[in-house]
Amino acid sequence: MGMIGNQLAAGTALTIANDSFNGNGSTTAFTLSQTVSATTDIEVLVDNVQQSPYDSSYSVSGTTLTFSAAPAAGTNNIYVIYNASKHISTNQVVPDDGSVTHAKLHTDMDLSTKNVNPITMSTGTNKMQMAIQSAVSNRFAIRSTHTADYDNNPFIVYQPSGAGHQNDALVINTGGQITKAQQPAFHAGLNSASGSNGAYVSGYVLHADTGNHFNASTGIFTAPVAGKYFFTAFFMTNNSASTIDFSLHVNDTDYHYMVPYQASGSLPNYNHAGGSCIVALSANDTVRIRNNNTALYGSSGNGRHSGFSGFLIG
Repeated sequence: MGMIGNQLAAGTALTIANDSFNGNGSTTAFTLSQTVSATTDIEVLVDNVQQSPYDSSYSVSGTTLTFSAAPAAGTNNIYVIYNASKHISTNQVVPDDGSVTHAKLHTDMDLSTKNVNPITMSTGTNKMQMAIQSAVSNRFAIRSTHTADYDNNPFIVYQPSGAGHQNDALVINTGGQITKAQQPAFHAGLNSASGSNGAYVSGYVLHADTGNHFNASTGIFTAPVAGKYFFTAFFMTNNSASTIDFSLHVNDTDYHYMVPYQASGSLPNYNHAGGSCIVALSANDTVRIRNNNTALYGSSGNGRHSGFSGFLIG
């Protein structure tokens, strides 16, 4: 039979404590091996005839059994059974197949003050566990003891603590889509000319910002947590500059150069530069775009075609 929990051992028969005495025709008091408090705590047989506990044929006091009349002589002809000691010698009993129904299962268990051991599947290098991570609040982990890369703790979920953010750390909906409502992500554009040679781009118009980690006024994104982040940027100008170039800076240090381009023709040049990269950031690292060109960009309003985006990969 399938079971939940540890495999139980088979039950055993009842074990019953008892005493036997030899009658001699004159002795009325006998010493019991256990203390009893009432005549109904024991069953008494004399010469295979059970004595009534209600007609004063015998009385008990502690470990003393006293008969109202001395039992006849005989070997082990007085037999005492202790009712209170009738018990099963093991507390592990396997119920019959189909004998445990849903109504017999207690489903409303309060484990708020209990230490619940991890649910462990299999053994050795194939062992998997589901557990509340010890000493870390609001953390649930599915983990493995296998020694291969990436499977020590392959799946961990932190439960957000705020009342407005419950149950949305990671959601797999009925359509199979995975949503992460707290995943840092932003996109900002430019609706007017902004920036100059050697200056950081600022004055963005914010279109999306999960977690409020991008400052549109200063153009600075601040990493809320350590991890790998993806950034992409695209900038355009229609001025007469021969080239246009920008770079992504991490903590005000040049990290990635945006590819320049120069348009040709008799009409005003629509020069543009863009690029993307993955950056390993620590918590509170900053990222922003620096203008490295000698000319303004977006001087005729085409800055609205420029933008800067980023999000946490993991």
